[in-house]
Amino acid sequence: MLKIGEFSKLTNISVRMLHHYDEIGLLKPIKIDAQNGYRLYSVSQIPDLQKIVMLRDLHFQISEIQSALHDWSKETLIKKMKCKIREKETLIEKVKKLIKQIEQTIHSIGTEQLDLHYNVILREVFDQYVISLRKKYHIIITKVFYGKNFINM
Repeated sequence: MLKIGEFSKLTNISVRMLHHYDEIGLLKPIKIDAQNGYRLYSVSQIPDLQKIVMLRDLHFQISEIQSALHDWSKETLIKKMKCKIREKETLIEKVKKLIKQIEQTIHSIGTEQLDLHYNVILREVFDQYVISLRKKYHIIITKVFYGKNFINM
């Protein structure tokens, strides 16, 4: 059995990350020494750690990694990888749309045709009084005390 520091050096994974994996239940130590609380790992845990690191590097969520570790088979892994590909392709499409929108805005700025676009929602409402402000005016009202009265200036 290896202490956490030795296991960390052997696998090139930080002690902090091993502590984190223990806390979230991804990779528990084989044994925790009752006297000093040291976490002890086995060389047999290295393949599981390699699986965790591989999936983490492929941007799998912790819950997805836990699921994959519990059902580690060729078919399941391929299915999860294909799902991750579709997820990333959707993200790429969203980013492409955003880039196109930014480019259109740059073009509008360049041709000085930048219009503010408002999302308008038409709703039918009951009759009511409405106050509308078209322009902002700066009005300064001063009152001067003159005798017994205040006078607006």
